[in-house]
Amino acid sequence: MSTEVADRPAIDFSVPYQGHDVPLTVVIPVYNEGANFPRLWHAITRSIVSDFTAIMMYDFDEDDTAPVVQQVIDGGEPRLHLQKNSIHRGVVGAIRTGLVADQGPVLVVMADLSDDLLVVDRVMYLYRRATT
Repeated sequence: MSTEVADRPAIDFSVPYQGHDVPLTVVIPVYNEGANFPRLWHAITRSIVSDFTAIMMYDFDEDDTAPVVQQVIDGGEPRLHLQKNSIHRGVVGAIRTGLVADQGPVLVVMADLSDDLLVVDRVMYLYRRATT
């Protein structure tokens, strides 16, 4: 994905910024998103070019998202992880658990696809430029 802004040259955001090998961690709090998960995962994998891992955060063993996610993981998807919320129930606890799960840059995405995933690579590019 490249973009041009006013009189500036196009920047190819899909090219990783040299010197950074820490992938983006995408934290996704879920609650009974089993039916929506395939569409969500498709959107994430098609929209984010940067190296990333995704952590699906859930509260309850009965959450219908967990078996669907586990099936994708068992099918060989190394970027996807499933983690039970360990701080406290709800979206804030899930986000906090996800934030402490990794040391790299973290992005929180809602499972309802309300976030614009097409800006993720640009944000990562800017993050990497700012941290070098």
